[in-house]
Amino acid sequence: MRYKYLGYYYVKQDMTSIITYTEFLDSGLPLSDDISTAEVEMAIHTVEQFYLKDVLTPQIYADILANPSNYTDVLSGNGEVAGLKMAMFHLVFAYMLYDNTRLTRYSAVIKNDEHSTEPSREDLLKSAKHHWEIGSVFTLECSKYLAVDVSEIHNDFVFNELVY
Repeated sequence: MRYKYLGYYYVKQDMTSIITYTEFLDSGLPLSDDISTAEVEMAIHTVEQFYLKDVLTPQIYADILANPSNYTDVLSGNGEVAGLKMAMFHLVFAYMLYDNTRLTRYSAVIKNDEHSTEPSREDLLKSAKHHWEIGSVFTLECSKYLAVDVSEIHNDFVFNELVY
């Protein structure tokens, strides 16, 4: 059992985050398996602390980490929601694209055939925005499923300066 500081209190928990490095690599998103564990874990932590925890509320977020077996439907998805894990895959991927984190051995690349090309910053931002929107929709579905009041939630954590 681990204890994690969440705001003003420590919580005894079975999980340290909603997703793990291995789950992220196995998510089906176009990732290389040689991404630094530290880079991925930093992105997971950042997205959880500065976006997910606020959307779910700190209390529900802490309870999910402390009692994941009570939230199996919300974490993995069911017929009503895609699941927080799926949301986190997209949110973390978007954050890493936006932050220009190395998603392959050489950085983020476009792979249309056996050769890779470096995308423009604009292409990276469009892809990041796309994945952030998918993750946000999944997160809001989960919040509503958990009966969280989502009327005050703003979806501008990373992309507030992007206008398309």
